[in-house]
Amino acid sequence: MLKLAFSLVLLPVLGCPALAGQKAVTIDALMEAAGRRAGEGPAIWAPNGNEFVVSKSGTLAIYDAPSGKQRDVIQ
Repeated sequence: MLKLAFSLVLLPVLGCPALAGQKAVTIDALMEAAGRRAGEGPAIWAPNGNEFVVSKSGTLAIYDAPSGKQRDVIQ
């Protein structure tokens, strides 16, 4: 009976992240999404930990990690 309760309650909960299809956010994924290439300046993280600034081709851009959006600040 305990195994059945475990199967019916806990296994669906543990399987939810797999069904959502979300990947973990890693520094490598953020750098790849921001289009970071060799020769660019280092990423500078904001104090809130949600954004970082990158310099590429003379442009400063802010990358928002939660949304995955980038906006140019200075060109």
